[in-house]
Amino acid sequence: MHRGETFRARCFEVVLSTALLLATGIVAAQEGGPAPHAGLTPIEERVRLADLARERRVIPLGRLRLSHPQQVSAGIGALLARQPAGPVCKTACELRGLIVRAEPGLAGGQVSAGYAKLVGGTASREQFLSQVYLAWGVKGALLRTWGEANLDPRHQTLLGAEAEVAVINVGFSLGAFRHVGSGDPNHGWVMTGGLGWGF
Repeated sequence: MHRGETFRARCFEVVLSTALLLATGIVAAQEGGPAPHAGLTPIEERVRLADLARERRVIPLGRLRLSHPQQVSAGIGALLARQPAGPVCKTACELRGLIVRAEPGLAGGQVSAGYAKLVGGTASREQFLSQVYLAWGVKGALLRTWGEANLDPRHQTLLGAEAEVAVINVGFSLGAFRHVGSGDPNHGWVMTGGLGWGF
């Protein structure tokens, strides 16, 4: 083969390879699939594609709790999480995101918002997360006491933070709050704690 023919053959191979790559990219774009990232292993690429397939969902949560100073309380809230697209997880999946909750009780009520991460499932309850296997969260909270709260004075407004963990639906919480609003500004810290069912 002459040098000129070899050069023309190489040019033809380069042009053909470039055309094939462009055609592959165009087909992938038309099918709506993201183009593969260079340098990723097949497993890393699968993880990347799975993460892109996640969608935002609102997962309802509930708990019953014995705590100080609220005594007996029932909380209803929601986790704004990203999870794989498609049906909800009936057995177990990992969820994380913003958690918000309102929790009225016999001796006080609390509203809170923060971040939580959990592994749980919906079982047969469709959207409601009824099985919590392992979870933790940290939140800022506003607490208003009333009734027979074990505080002095009994009725006051407190602002603080609360941390909670749950293992197989059994939840533990611990918080630290300070008095806000009118009244005696020299109140110290109020420590809160609780034991409950759910998250």
